[in-house]
Amino acid sequence: MTPALIVKALAEPLKLSGNAICESRQGGDVNRLFNITDGEREFAVKWSAGESFTGVNKHAQFTLQHSLFRQGIAPEPVWLSPDCTLWAERWVTTDAEPANNANSEDSIILLAFALHTIHCTAIDAPPLCLEPRLVRYFESADLESSHPLAEALRNVIDSGDAQQPPAEQAVLCHNDLSLPHIVRTGAGGAKPVIVDWEYAASGNRYFDVASCAAINQLNDEAALRLYKHYAALSGAAEEKVIFACEQQRRVVNVTAALWQAALETTNRQKVSEPE
Repeated sequence: MTPALIVKALAEPLKLSGNAICESRQGGDVNRLFNITDGEREFAVKWSAGESFTGVNKHAQFTLQHSLFRQGIAPEPVWLSPDCTLWAERWVTTDAEPANNANSEDSIILLAFALHTIHCTAIDAPPLCLEPRLVRYFESADLESSHPLAEALRNVIDSGDAQQPPAEQAVLCHNDLSLPHIVRTGAGGAKPVIVDWEYAASGNRYFDVASCAAINQLNDEAALRLYKHYAALSGAAEEKVIFACEQQRRVVNVTAALWQAALETTNRQKVSEPE
């Protein structure tokens, strides 16, 4: 997908003028990111190529982000294509300094603050249901039953650590919180503004905290500081938070490994498909 094709596809739904400019920006492994500027209007556009192994219901996520926008912690989503391959939302200009070191104290404090804000957001979000999602990743990866990840998956499921928490314990989770996703820091008492809510769901807060540590590649000492800062903000006992996050760390590692395996298999299949 090229910038010119993005403008052509969005000209009518976004009512773009003939002066609209589209630029490709760095995206993730699943989506490509584009920026559209049209006069004073600016949009972020995410494009994904067809069916995704992730199983994410983009219609549900679009509705969820509308609610998050009204809560003041997410950009306003403005359009989702019928086939769900194109997603447009308002572009939010960041006030955050480039994060050169995720292990720094300032970065850890910002991550803990963002996590706490997300988890305190009262909103009706779909449940994560991690166990079936892990099975979907395994099946998409087309792994043999003798593969080490098959045993790791069985162990996680048998332990019960990946189960959906009871409704009264579940909270809104981002599940993909990296420092670049915090585009407004919440300085001066304001709420942070966070992007990329694709994996957001109601789930286990400690899985979200442990995922954040892994996604930002925190070393063990920095991860411990994240847990402690989060405990202080949430008013929970440090020992409880540290134990629960370490317990979820194994689930996070298996989730990441299965996700990566599914991505690699999906990419290989796309390459081998005839034109």
